[in-house]
Amino acid sequence: MNIRTLLILVLLSWGINANAQENSTNDDIIIQTFPDYSRKSNTTARSAEEQKVMELVEQYISNTLHEYKTKPMYYLKIKKSECHIIVRINDIPVYEDFSDYDCNYDDYDGTLYPVNSCLPRSGKQTFSVEIYPTGQQDHISDDSSVSLKIYHCPDIDKPEAETNLIEELKLPDNIGTQKLKYYTASATFEASLPFDYSDKLTKARDLTQIPDLEEKVLKQYNKIRQYLVDCNELAYQTQYLSHIIPYMDMRYNSRQEIIDKFCYTEMFDKTSVNRKVAPITDFEMVICGNGKLVMLRNKSEKNSVLQIKSDIINEDGWSIPNNIIIPIILYIPENSDKLEIYM
Repeated sequence: MNIRTLLILVLLSWGINANAQENSTNDDIIIQTFPDYSRKSNTTARSAEEQKVMELVEQYISNTLHEYKTKPMYYLKIKKSECHIIVRINDIPVYEDFSDYDCNYDDYDGTLYPVNSCLPRSGKQTFSVEIYPTGQQDHISDDSSVSLKIYHCPDIDKPEAETNLIEELKLPDNIGTQKLKYYTASATFEASLPFDYSDKLTKARDLTQIPDLEEKVLKQYNKIRQYLVDCNELAYQTQYLSHIIPYMDMRYNSRQEIIDKFCYTEMFDKTSVNRKVAPITDFEMVICGNGKLVMLRNKSEKNSVLQIKSDIINEDGWSIPNNIIIPIILYIPENSDKLEIYM
């Protein structure tokens, strides 16, 4: 089965803008690379648990959201062909594509993904790419092409504001002659932002110094997985919302946008056809964020181990497999020994 899978982590997907949301589809499968919080009608009567989640969202919104005079936005555009890639911003994985599917590189314009949630404060920012050969190649070939571009819009509330290219990263022309099994490159750009959320990560503990880290991370992931198995939305959101809403503030999402996104989710829908939460197996632990963050991902496709599989019945009565991938990154706050959700 030839399946295109664009693996976009939560960092690129919390905005309401449709340009930041890519679902991979074909006739055989639907792969959602971030939790689908938007399909359930907000006119549906809420259960008692959903009402509690709503109240929780309102509480965090009132404590977190700000009004900014200007709303600068930074975007990432990715184009690639004949290779597998992992893209990081400030050493946080934001995009992974380990499928062997390639769009036509010359004709594809690419999508602009907002990346403000990866930029905790003004100043120097880093973006990087790791490049690997496809499953049909022994090394990175002459046909491999990668282009990463950073764009800037000075104020998204002003229609006349232009979005301009400010930095670009490409593969060297002679990459194929080097017969490499792995290649990495990075570049920097300057960002000017109206917020500063840097304390959280700056003060976080260095995970490289934590004993038995993988065992502790796996335990926390299994705890989150059990929330998904039990459809325990309140327990999940209680841990999750306080950490993710600041990143929506960094994206300038409104109160209503956040409510629509988190209060009407089908991720915990017990009536989903053949719903099953995948077991956590064949994984690898990745420490990122300059030693402050950690995640578990599948060894083969390099995406999150937290996945919900179900079937969607189309209008013709056919069953189509549906896979929701839920990216979670953990950290240990200052003066704590407990792993918590970072984003």
